[in-house]
Amino acid sequence: MDKIQNPVSTAFFKTEPPLPSNTTFPPTNRGELVKYLRHKCVEKNSELIPPMTFDKNIYYQFLVDDKYKILFCGIPKVATSNWRNVLLVLSGKVNATNPMEIDQEDTQSKFRPLIPTLNSYMRSHIRYRLKDYYKFMFVRHPLERLLSAWRDKLHSNLSSRIEYRRPLVKHIARVYRNVSRQLDSESLDRVQIRFDEFLRFVVDQAEKGAALNEHWERFHKLCHPCTVRYDFVGRYEHLEEDAMRVLKSVHADRMVRFPERSAVYKHSRTTDEMQQFYKDIPASLLKRVYRCFQEDFELFNYTVPEYLQIM
Repeated sequence: MDKIQNPVSTAFFKTEPPLPSNTTFPPTNRGELVKYLRHKCVEKNSELIPPMTFDKNIYYQFLVDDKYKILFCGIPKVATSNWRNVLLVLSGKVNATNPMEIDQEDTQSKFRPLIPTLNSYMRSHIRYRLKDYYKFMFVRHPLERLLSAWRDKLHSNLSSRIEYRRPLVKHIARVYRNVSRQLDSESLDRVQIRFDEFLRFVVDQAEKGAALNEHWERFHKLCHPCTVRYDFVGRYEHLEEDAMRVLKSVHADRMVRFPERSAVYKHSRTTDEMQQFYKDIPASLLKRVYRCFQEDFELFNYTVPEYLQIM
């Protein structure tokens, strides 16, 4: 039987010989991650390639800049807001020359429609951009991203998060705390969802085959790395350096600078506290989390921290 071919990619990476199974690339070897990704996709054959039916809605995470011929697949909690601001500056659609001048609330609200998503185009135009544009994405350690998502969306008491967190809190309280009574808004706002409850919620949803919230959905579900031939895959761990590489590749490095980490948030705050939050999570739950995110670990060459000892 012939191997499945996607109408967009035609399984381009199958022409490259697979690497030895023990091959890894050191984190400092930036340009090799995309090669590693392609070879891992070959090893997995067509398992992650979507059905032959062309569904343009799978490209809703892809941001488009026609001036610089950019396609960016934005993964929430991996500096996507900063990349939106960079694209806004490059587009010339906002009165700003520095991404740091753009208010983050405006980025997510009134300026959001200014950057088109790939699924808004006609199918023929989608194919053209997938073929000819510079395509990139950024990834982050899956466990760190989960912790960051819980902090931001469920543990935070910011007023801008309240309407977002209430339905999640209601569901988690009902399922994992057996809270049967109806909670009013004030009561919901007082409920603090623990990190272990959040992890159980995520893996239960994933194991049922449900689509996850985009802030903790798997990378390969959002960005289809075995279908789209990316030109570059950057790491959150080397954000500024990798971002500069992207801007140079599209000849935009003289037009805009990517925001410095220290100017946006505390450096490595989540990374530094990973052990603190994960050390008390039961090994059985950690194994379930790993299984749910195993494709992301393998495709992007991430490993489980030694201190977890779950493998």
